[in-house]
Amino acid sequence: MIHKSHPTHARTTRRLAAVFMLFAAISWLFGFFFSDGNGESTQSLIQVSLFMFFGILALFTLIVRAYVCKCPDCGRWLTKQEKVDVDEFPRRFICQHCAVTWDSKVKVGY
Repeated sequence: MIHKSHPTHARTTRRLAAVFMLFAAISWLFGFFFSDGNGESTQSLIQVSLFMFFGILALFTLIVRAYVCKCPDCGRWLTKQEKVDVDEFPRRFICQHCAVTWDSKVKVGY
């Protein structure tokens, strides 16, 4: 089994989470600047709903991308992880089709 470093997994994970957090911040700012001052208005409900939706989406993205990776060679989604020591944090995903172990560069504590 060949061991390779994944070229894009960590970068796309951070980028997706940043985009969703940006949408959450924009929805909050939109509601803050364009509200009528009444806390029970429809705009306030929309503002809070959008903020919560994009915030939860960002957290969900970070959690899922810690356990799922896409093989850059064959394009298959990988969920099988190599067992590593507790001191070694980066997640490693095994692609049986390509016979490659991918180091995802995503550091998540166990």
